[in-house]
Amino acid sequence: MKEEQAIDIIKNEIKCVQSTNCLREECPNCDLVMQTNEILEALNMAIEALQKRIPMKMPGTYTNYKCAVCGRRIRSGKGSSSYKSRDYYCQKCGQMIDWGAE
Repeated sequence: MKEEQAIDIIKNEIKCVQSTNCLREECPNCDLVMQTNEILEALNMAIEALQKRIPMKMPGTYTNYKCAVCGRRIRSGKGSSSYKSRDYYCQKCGQMIDWGAE
């Protein structure tokens, strides 16, 4: 499922529930009757996207940090190779990084 499809499914679900107290199969106003598995897939995609917006501490020390989600190397802004160049999001999976009191 593509992101745009998931957004459309969720928006249609919200609209239908708000306007008609939708009961799925019995809803006369629902022009987009979705299967439960499609709705669950769309909601899981939304949850995954929202979780990436919650800053996460990355395991590692000094210049050797890795993304806790996908394992990609994260630039800490320390050392010669990434001096003053710090990642605030993982460049592979998009997870937001919490540098805390670094």
